[in-house]
Amino acid sequence: MLGIALAACGDRAPEVQISTAYPDSEPSIDAGDGLTDYPTPAESLLVHPAGGATDAELVFYRGRGLGRGPDGEAYAPDPIGSRVLIIDRDMEVAGVIGGPTEEGGKLGQPLSAAPTPEGGLFVSDAEASPALVYYGLDRSYAGSSAPPVKNADLAVGPGGVVWAARSPYVLRFDETQPGEPLLYRFDPLAGTGVGIASIEPVGDPGWNRIANAGPVAVGPDGTGYFAFFLRNEIRAYTPDGDLRWRTSRELGFPTARLDASEVGDGDEVRMRPVTQALAIGPDGLLYALTSPDTLPDLDAVGSISGSRRLEVYEPDTGVLLRATTVPAEWNTFGIDDRGAVYRADPDEIDATAPPAERPPLPRVTLPTFDGDSANLGDFRGKALLVNFWASWCVPCQQELPQLKAYYRTLDHENVEFVSISADQTPEEAFEFIDDFHLEFPLFYGGPEMQDYFHFIGLPFTLIVDGRGRIVEEIYGFGSLETWEHLKSTLETEMARVASSPASMEGMEGMEGK
Repeated sequence: MLGIALAACGDRAPEVQISTAYPDSEPSIDAGDGLTDYPTPAESLLVHPAGGATDAELVFYRGRGLGRGPDGEAYAPDPIGSRVLIIDRDMEVAGVIGGPTEEGGKLGQPLSAAPTPEGGLFVSDAEASPALVYYGLDRSYAGSSAPPVKNADLAVGPGGVVWAARSPYVLRFDETQPGEPLLYRFDPLAGTGVGIASIEPVGDPGWNRIANAGPVAVGPDGTGYFAFFLRNEIRAYTPDGDLRWRTSRELGFPTARLDASEVGDGDEVRMRPVTQALAIGPDGLLYALTSPDTLPDLDAVGSISGSRRLEVYEPDTGVLLRATTVPAEWNTFGIDDRGAVYRADPDEIDATAPPAERPPLPRVTLPTFDGDSANLGDFRGKALLVNFWASWCVPCQQELPQLKAYYRTLDHENVEFVSISADQTPEEAFEFIDDFHLEFPLFYGGPEMQDYFHFIGLPFTLIVDGRGRIVEEIYGFGSLETWEHLKSTLETEMARVASSPASMEGMEGMEGK
């Protein structure tokens, strides 16, 4: 979701701080050393409403580049439903792969889905072990293997060869080591592969993964394309792994500045997401979707008044051909064979999918900050908002006061909020929340909460129905659209509890029902 790209932290306290103040200029990369810096062309790309699409393929869905099959069908990961949606040219869900009730090869949290030319499908999964799941021609589970990089963004080229990069949708702090490949090109079925290029390390090894994450795409000739999530640079590599071209562009906003040698303990890191998704369109051109050009307004609830760029590149040379500016909340697009671009509504697409089974909220007992304890199952019978945070997470500092203000507006007969710290120690968490004077239940969970709830960044929020089942997972804090969606989803569950209280009675002894 948009909130991941805009405002999300990783799973450990970083040794450097994220700054929310940015300079007005100074692009992150100097043109040179083979890097071509293209000026942004005038608004030259027209985006049509979705209703006008006649034969478009879905290329971007909720800010992610999609793998597409031989008939133009798109494969969209649905992490909440533990499944992959198959979306046809009518922008409707034509099928589903996976789901929590699948017997073999059960998906947990799919990140990327890449169909093969022959009709199979590779899925990168943040929870499955091994994490690369393969589905055969009949879309049934056919096996799994360990990918060369965890939490990968995938694309498949000719011959079923897979290109993998560190997913920009998983903001983890881990010590990716200098010298590790930037990209991987491999054949999972044959068990062969090579690394391509090398990561560019920063001073704190914990930042190496994020600094070298980004989306990947593959052209019909086997050329691999990669864009740094946090840097203004797109690259193309030949099938043999040789650099073909590098390019940057004028974006109109400053980008991340992660110095390769001088970022260290106590230094400030300025993070600005740049390229959120890449895809080869049906017209054979390379499309890039940038992240929004503004960060959340600290004085407004999830306020974003900015925009994002949709760009078209010549795949052989990296020349920027066309571009347009669209509202920040536009993140789903279809493209036809002529290169006509259509905006699609992801909620309307989702409405055509069969309902996903709601998984149960883990029944864990957690200590409070006043020496007591409670089990999350004790809150059944009410709609529940469960929010995870950490003292080092800057977006969490923005989100908690807004949750507090929203909590005060609600009738607590049918709803409760629960706030859980994922800090390393209770002392760190208590010092942080003491300034907020929160009025809903507070618990200390520690870093192991990720093992129970499998979140990939902070802040992380769960909406839970009156039966103790997870309705939705929401990452990050930054989009007004995301905030309004959170409230609408929670209030729908509140209304369901209020309309059928008898069906919510006697829930205390239920385990995962």
